[in-house]
Amino acid sequence: LVSGSMVLWLVQSSHSPSTYSVVIDAGTTVTRLHIFRFDAWTSHVVDIAGAAQVYMVVKPGLSSFAGNASGAIESIRPLMERALEVVPAGLRSSTPLAVRANCGLRLL
Repeated sequence: LVSGSMVLWLVQSSHSPSTYSVVIDAGTTVTRLHIFRFDAWTSHVVDIAGAAQVYMVVKPGLSSFAGNASGAIESIRPLMERALEVVPAGLRSSTPLAVRANCGLRLL
C-alpha cells in the first residue's frame, strides 16, 4: 500500500518513471539499433538526450555472416554496448529487447 504522502509526492514530482524498449532491426545491408524511452504512466515517448530515440547503424547486415556465427555476434556487439550505456542498470531486466529481421536472415 502507498501512503497518502507518497501519492502526493508522486503527483507533485516533475519526473514520472520511465520504461525503455530496445529494437534491433537486422536488415540485409545494415543492422539498426532503436532505443525508445516511454513515460511509464502515459506510454508517451520521452526524449533521450534531446532526441526521440537513440539510433545507431552498423554495416554490413547480419545476413552477411552466413556460416559465421562469431562474426554475427561481433557485428551486433557495438549495438548491445550502446544499449547498455543508454538503459539504466536498474531497468535492464524489465526492458524488452526485440530482434526483427527481413527475409535475408534466412541465410543464417
